[in-house]
Amino acid sequence: MSPRLPLFLMIAVASAWAPAVACAQIWPVAPPAPVRAAETASEAPIASDSVPPPTMRRSLPPADSVTSRSVPSKAAPAAPEPVSSSSGAPTAYGAMALAGARPGETLRLPPGELITGSTGLNGTVQDDTLRVGAFKLRASVAVDAGYDSNPNRVPGALAKGSSVIAPAFQINADSGWARNAMNVALRGRFFSYQQVDNANRFDGTADATYRYDINDSTWLFLNARASSLQQTADTTVLAAPNATINEVWGSARILKKFGQWFASLGVWEGYTDVAQTPGRSYTTSMGALRGGYEVNDRLTPFVEIQADRRNFESAYLDNIKRDSTGIQPNVGLSYKVSETVNTEATAGYLWRNYDNALVKTTQWPVVGLAANWQYWPNGTLTFRLRTGISETTIGGAFGAKENLAGLSWRQLVGDRLALLASLDFSRSDYIGVPGNQKRAFGEIGVEYGLTRYVTARLSAQRDVQVSTYRFTNYQANTFLAGLKVTR
Repeated sequence: MSPRLPLFLMIAVASAWAPAVACAQIWPVAPPAPVRAAETASEAPIASDSVPPPTMRRSLPPADSVTSRSVPSKAAPAAPEPVSSSSGAPTAYGAMALAGARPGETLRLPPGELITGSTGLNGTVQDDTLRVGAFKLRASVAVDAGYDSNPNRVPGALAKGSSVIAPAFQINADSGWARNAMNVALRGRFFSYQQVDNANRFDGTADATYRYDINDSTWLFLNARASSLQQTADTTVLAAPNATINEVWGSARILKKFGQWFASLGVWEGYTDVAQTPGRSYTTSMGALRGGYEVNDRLTPFVEIQADRRNFESAYLDNIKRDSTGIQPNVGLSYKVSETVNTEATAGYLWRNYDNALVKTTQWPVVGLAANWQYWPNGTLTFRLRTGISETTIGGAFGAKENLAGLSWRQLVGDRLALLASLDFSRSDYIGVPGNQKRAFGEIGVEYGLTRYVTARLSAQRDVQVSTYRFTNYQANTFLAGLKVTR
């Protein structure tokens, strides 16, 4: 089955559904309400996180909420949110799933809520969430327009700028069942470049997670995910900057608590297709066993062992086989330093053995650190650091060793104005061929709540890549302005 089929079916349904849901309560226009950072993990105050602008190209959906406890308590746990990763495979469960859930996972803590709920005229918080049966819905549609100086991300001499129009939609549904839980998230955005037709693209993802409560100390998680995305700045190294990655993933995890001890076992199966580069598509089978101990509500350490197998559909360049097996032990912890500072950390070591006898076993430390500081009720700082190994389309290379560091800032000013800034640096060293790739990405943005449901937003971005591989250097600037309707 084509990896695009499940995604396109879900996106088609969502495309018809989202506008109607999002606009259902616009008339009459409600009184202005404060800008909200995130009533759910899927809603962020700035355009770049809720529906990424062209140059962001980050994995969808955005980072999910991190709770103070890493695994469910004796009471029925809240439904787990899937975590975005370079491979598209969601992590196992809860907050500690951010740390070492699979090789190459990106640690991302959420910015934290600035204001929760919609404030009415009397100053009370109002819950106006849409409901269909037992499901709570939040939907949005948005249209941004602006200019991109280099849509195809090519060297300066070949670069051609273009105006861009980017309509988007987003739907999130959460069950309200007394036991068990279902979460569905649909996102999509089309980028239409008026002067560079071959740069047009669609980015989208569909994700569904089901939690079954076996008893008060045992839970089963099932997840299905499909996505079609251009390469992301912080997760993938490709020779063609505009290459599209299509993925389909399925997973099953079981979690068991023994008092303060816990253990989990998960299996994943996925298919990754790099559309513009034949010979680079592969399947991944993976298993992970994790155990840990909840010391208290603030500290939870864990240990884990992961194993995976990657099988490529065909050989690449002179019949070079790239099939491989990976083993990765991890240790990590989740630590709530204070009421305003949360941290997640993981450290492991990856051995990847290739079937090709000419390639030595790749060894590389895999570490991650994420820290979130809510320095003021209306402001947050988030720091992230990660190393790992990713696949690549660089000719003759068997992957790339990645290093990433980033910082994000959010600030609410008054009741309706939100500000954002972020900066990411990455370096990737190719495996099997000499050379490396360096990238810097910066963004500033502002969002203003016009009414309870309508928000105006502006953003400016700078994207620079320098590589020793031919024809991959580029610079790009993007400016966007638009409106978002949320219900």
